[in-house]
Amino acid sequence: MRKRFSVLMITLCLLLSACTNNSESGSTNSKGANGTTPTSTTATTAEENVKASGTQAEVYDQNLAYLQGNFGPFFEKSGESEKVAKYEEPIKVSVSNWYTPTMESSMTKFGAMYGETMEANRWTDAMKRMFNIDVAYKWWSPDGDYNAKLRLDMTANDLPDIFLVREQSDLIQLAESGSIWDLSELMDKWGADIDKEAWESDDGALLEMASYDGKLYGLPSSVSHTDNFSYLWIRKDWMEKLKLERPKTMGELEVIIDSFVNADLDGNGAKDTTGLVIDKSLFYNTRGIFSAFAAYPEIWVETANGLQWGATAEENKAALKFLANQYAKGNIDKEFITKSNTDAMESILNGKAGIVLGGHWIGHTLGDLHELDPESDWISVPIPSGNGNTVKAPIVPSNHGWLVVNSKFEHPEIAFKMRALHSYTLKDKNAEWWWYEDNVAWNFSPVRANVSAFDNLFTYRNIMEAYEKNNDTSMLRAKAVPYWANLHGPLKWEWELMFGPGEDAAMSTLDEFYKEDRLFYNAFLGAQSSFMQERWSTIQDEQLIAFTKMIIGEIGIDKGFSAWVDTFNNLGGDKITLEVNEWFKAYQKK
Repeated sequence: MRKRFSVLMITLCLLLSACTNNSESGSTNSKGANGTTPTSTTATTAEENVKASGTQAEVYDQNLAYLQGNFGPFFEKSGESEKVAKYEEPIKVSVSNWYTPTMESSMTKFGAMYGETMEANRWTDAMKRMFNIDVAYKWWSPDGDYNAKLRLDMTANDLPDIFLVREQSDLIQLAESGSIWDLSELMDKWGADIDKEAWESDDGALLEMASYDGKLYGLPSSVSHTDNFSYLWIRKDWMEKLKLERPKTMGELEVIIDSFVNADLDGNGAKDTTGLVIDKSLFYNTRGIFSAFAAYPEIWVETANGLQWGATAEENKAALKFLANQYAKGNIDKEFITKSNTDAMESILNGKAGIVLGGHWIGHTLGDLHELDPESDWISVPIPSGNGNTVKAPIVPSNHGWLVVNSKFEHPEIAFKMRALHSYTLKDKNAEWWWYEDNVAWNFSPVRANVSAFDNLFTYRNIMEAYEKNNDTSMLRAKAVPYWANLHGPLKWEWELMFGPGEDAAMSTLDEFYKEDRLFYNAFLGAQSSFMQERWSTIQDEQLIAFTKMIIGEIGIDKGFSAWVDTFNNLGGDKITLEVNEWFKAYQKK
């Protein structure tokens, strides 16, 4: 399978091999942008920390020089020069980060091209040039070990100066112990408008999640919140062959499912077509089905009586009955309970399935099929209603974590500066280089991304503007630039499924939901209590078991659902619901 440039899979994993640097925490007593006087124990007068070398050293130098010439004027226009002022004396800042083998591969390329390393790269260089900040990595960690490594530092009270906290419970623990700065009063003075706009795009949800006792302790590194939106993908060439129309109701969708399974479209004489692709994790590929019946089993939902865990609502029964009926008729793979998502998606690539629900990035898998079978064609359509009401879709606040500041570090404003620099580069002429080179460049920054909650949608709208203006690419901004290139390159077919013009594109559906105010957030933004942390994973495991048993017919829906709700309460779900509602009452008073 070919390697592709898929810049939107913001759920992708991140950085390289465990490279430890036990640098000491930041400095004291030297004149800084906030009027205090920090010095560095490793002060240097260098204007940069990367000496460009390699096959494209000139490109590196040009891009950094362009940044130096345009960064200041950008903030002058908004009257924010002080927020991004450069320190007279260097300040050392220890940080941490996480990595994956993908990042290692990319850095090998960047090293050969520019002379970059994990510890000294375009991001650390930019922070040195723009702020006179010497970024020193206290440690790197494999992606899956980052939280555990950070917790060891928390226990030892040996934290980096500025670092990302990926779990809300860890952030709250740090706040409770006084280990990190209260950033509340610093926000107005140091928060850049470009970052505030991103943080306000979700109505402050991520900021609320970083708050404790009414105070703000973390700056969100926000990514697009719409990545969990569920699109309904249908094989268009099969619909045309069977003279079927786009489904307007779940009943019509069921007709399409039945038709695909029974029509022997591959002509092999066997009933071996899967009607609806589902894997053992269940909820990813069925999220849209549940939404069609106003059921939301993965989030807390606001009701007239307060917040309710969505999986305990009666509306789930209609969705479960729909799925159980499909399973009983043979429209769902009988072995789905043993298959990962990768395994389940093989039925798409083998030409044995024509309907799947999931993220916009499924377009890439459909592109792989299109290479194998150029006659295959797909569309993305809105999930139809199962109860006659308007379908609404849940989204969740999403981020790389929250940027926090060690309470021992004397320059908390540096976190805002680092954040502003990274965010500015998305507006820079060379944004594609800063963020999307090799589809990973932004991840080498110790502060990661910070974009609007609806970044994917707004990118799509920007692309549509260019189409409407006779392909005027001068209108394109930020990641719309590389996306436009993908829409007009070798991967055109699949990118048009996701971000192209016309009603068949996935983003067209998302745009429709956004315009009609049919998107809503998980209603619980608070941190899990110790009791909830202790019980929640068990509750979720039991939920998966209960829902799966009802779908495969091991127990009837009515009896099984009643038993599941009892299990939820007996495992502590009733107490957790009370705790969640106590938080909600306090939140409503703000």
